[in-house]
Amino acid sequence: MRTRYTPERVGFLREHSPGHSAQELADMFNSRFGTTASRKAIYMACRANGIGGLVNKGRFHKGMTAPNKGKTWDDLYTPEQQEHIRAHLYKPGNMSAKGMRYPVGSEREGKDGYVYVKVCESSRDAMATGAKSSQCWRLKHHLAWERENGKPVPDESFIVFADGDKRNFAPENLVCVSRGDYNLLNNTKMPRYYDAESLKACSALAKLKRAAKGRARDPRG
Repeated sequence: MRTRYTPERVGFLREHSPGHSAQELADMFNSRFGTTASRKAIYMACRANGIGGLVNKGRFHKGMTAPNKGKTWDDLYTPEQQEHIRAHLYKPGNMSAKGMRYPVGSEREGKDGYVYVKVCESSRDAMATGAKSSQCWRLKHHLAWERENGKPVPDESFIVFADGDKRNFAPENLVCVSRGDYNLLNNTKMPRYYDAESLKACSALAKLKRAAKGRARDPRG
């Protein structure tokens, strides 16, 4: 049966909502009026009538201590629960069926059109591969550039395909440019590049434009 929210009932919600969760308010409301309103119904009734003050008591707040802090495996689970959990854990050396479909070294094309290479089985091993975050898949052209230059891709830099072909991983086709230069290279007013030589020329022009812009902003110039 649909609950009717008379002025008396709305007044009750307004009076008792501060400091209580929606479920607590629903329990008090149903006890007072003999209704069966759900937590969601009470929450929506409060919203419809501009009633605030409800709190989410399941959310962590600053200064709160996690309920499992300092507790051991035996404190948290009964022997029966522990046995059930262990029965569903991956055994050493095993992995999910999805993971087994893509062994290390596998390649795939991303939605951005770039080729990605799987470099490790677990995100915990990713940092050892030179990744800057816990990623198991890395851009193939980044790996190719790093292999050729013997160092990671610098921060705030892009590896650009000089001829625009995202499948041409030849060392001479992969050029490292700064973020600032890259943004200018994609400006419609800049000349277009089509190989490594023209890309380096455009990159030099981008650096010149950035330097001139910075000089114009410097009153001491």
